[in-house]
Amino acid sequence: GFVTGLRIENSVTVVREPLRRVVSEFQHFALHYGYEGTMMDFCNRPVMQNRQIKILEAVPLEAIGIIGLTEKYEESIELINARFSWSVAVRADNKSLAHADNEIHKLNQAEEAELRQLNYKDIELYRQCTELFDTRYNLYQSGLQFSHSLIQRATEQNVSGWAWWEDGSDKPVEVELLLNGEPTKKKFATDLRPGLCWLHPPRGAHVGFSFPKAAKEGDTVQCRISETGQCFPFKPIFVTKN
Repeated sequence: GFVTGLRIENSVTVVREPLRRVVSEFQHFALHYGYEGTMMDFCNRPVMQNRQIKILEAVPLEAIGIIGLTEKYEESIELINARFSWSVAVRADNKSLAHADNEIHKLNQAEEAELRQLNYKDIELYRQCTELFDTRYNLYQSGLQFSHSLIQRATEQNVSGWAWWEDGSDKPVEVELLLNGEPTKKKFATDLRPGLCWLHPPRGAHVGFSFPKAAKEGDTVQCRISETGQCFPFKPIFVTKN
């Protein structure tokens, strides 16, 4: 879980492809704790389902300092080192990934489908984390800074959200609204967002933006960071009436 009092831009987590993760955990319990049931028995236990989202569900993914991917381990370490000026070495002491892959390949179609259904929340979480990671890594390779950013609401009354720079600087982020794919208005994200105060974002949570009466029901909206071209969310979303 998130440590109370930690500035959110200084947090780091690493997520793993959900089927590999649950198979790996089964192998760990069988090897170290003497678990004698089958893998499917293990995976059907509610406590073993959607484990990653249970840990992260209290925190918006877009706000977390860095989300790494086990499947892109070296690139994740690269981002972490660059962000915090660290020199963490890439190591391969725990090589269970191949073993987990072997077990997945042994699953029949029905078993794999059942695992996916049991962990559908983690699968969606991993998809979102992958999109965030790819966006961030592409910006990093271009020498551009990532912005933690989210559209919280997209209605006829208001398109609103928040944004701040990954280094936690006090420099406000300029956000551009894309309406049906076309750029329209721009705003600096400087409005107070009290609901974020517990995460300690920059500028005392004055990181919000708002575009009132900017769209109609059925329109699509997306936002773009003026300085870097970063778009969020990954794909445009539809505007609702309320």
